[in-house]
Amino acid sequence: MGDVKVSVIDGVAPAGICGSALIDIGAGLLRAGVLHHTGRMLRHDELGSAVPDAVRDRLIDGATRKDAAFVLVRRGEMGNDEPIVFTQQDVREFQLAKGAIRAGEMVLQGHAGVTDDELGEVVLAGAFGSYIDLENARDVNLVPHLPLERLRSVGNAAGAGARLALVSTSERKRAEKVAESTEHVRLSGLAEFQTAFTHAMRFPKPDGGD
Repeated sequence: MGDVKVSVIDGVAPAGICGSALIDIGAGLLRAGVLHHTGRMLRHDELGSAVPDAVRDRLIDGATRKDAAFVLVRRGEMGNDEPIVFTQQDVREFQLAKGAIRAGEMVLQGHAGVTDDELGEVVLAGAFGSYIDLENARDVNLVPHLPLERLRSVGNAAGAGARLALVSTSERKRAEKVAESTEHVRLSGLAEFQTAFTHAMRFPKPDGGD
């Protein structure tokens, strides 16, 4: 990673950061050695020698740890009126969101008695899932750390299922059987969810450890 590469929806001047980009930014800063696995943005004097100068120049230490930020697009660099920055607060809010998702996965796996190695496939449904880079999602601990061939985005699964149920009697019966065997697990209030959430907020260590 020599420097930041930015793309903008519809090719207009950048105005902010979209949801899927948070995953890409987090993964990129982790790989670059700018982001600690706890979610703390490192200061210049903490960066390793392998961090490129172009990346170093985008890092803002700030007066306090909370003021740290990383400049994605400088003012006027792509026709934008204001710089686009990824702040320490952005990191923390991203950790809360992805931690809740990952913790839910972990609790459901525990409830079902299924380990990561026993997962045949992890499917990401919905429009948002279609725009997620699966490798980056894995590297920020949003999904289980599985080989990429066992991670799959399927787009609008609900819409596709509804169409199948309308045109196929057998698929409709199959859906009914799945619904009958589906169990609802209320995550809020579960002690194991809080424990999993604390763990899932962190990013993986560079050596792959917890």
